[in-house]
Amino acid sequence: MESQNKVYGCLFCTTGKELAVVQRIEAVDSSVRAVAAQQEKYRTVHGEKSRVSEIFLPGYVFLEADSGMESLSWLPRTDVIRILNYGSGQWQLSGQDEAFAKWLFRYDGLLGFSKAYREGARVRIASGPLKDMEGSITKVDKRGRSGQVELHVNNKLVRIWLGFEWIDPVGSEIERNIKES
Repeated sequence: MESQNKVYGCLFCTTGKELAVVQRIEAVDSSVRAVAAQQEKYRTVHGEKSRVSEIFLPGYVFLEADSGMESLSWLPRTDVIRILNYGSGQWQLSGQDEAFAKWLFRYDGLLGFSKAYREGARVRIASGPLKDMEGSITKVDKRGRSGQVELHVNNKLVRIWLGFEWIDPVGSEIERNIKES
């Protein structure tokens, strides 16, 4: 199931119902993957730090289907507002929107923490979602361990902060991979 045999789409749905829409779609047609764009964050409650997942594009659900799928008429309509179609009637994404959807599916819809290390005064991203987006990182907060990324979704510029974890590259597998590239 390589991505060149896949097409990508996007639905607008009721905010807060993204995960329910994902479940309904996958229950109706198991050959279609659906994801709500989520990111992992740290949350501290009563001094206890934990990882949580939050929707970072409220109201959007992305689809990945076989290239032969011509219609989405089978879609469950509960909580689905409309299908993004660029005014052409075609539901398949193209350009930056398609590239974003492919990137999101590479991480199964959940953008976890990237791995980063210090190189002098700079932060180097070794792996994870931020590594893929290095050219789009506009700011880095070393203390907060996050990087602001500019994404283009539905012809809109969206800025999000993605987290990273510090690693020690000395002697690690990541350091070897970095030197090889």
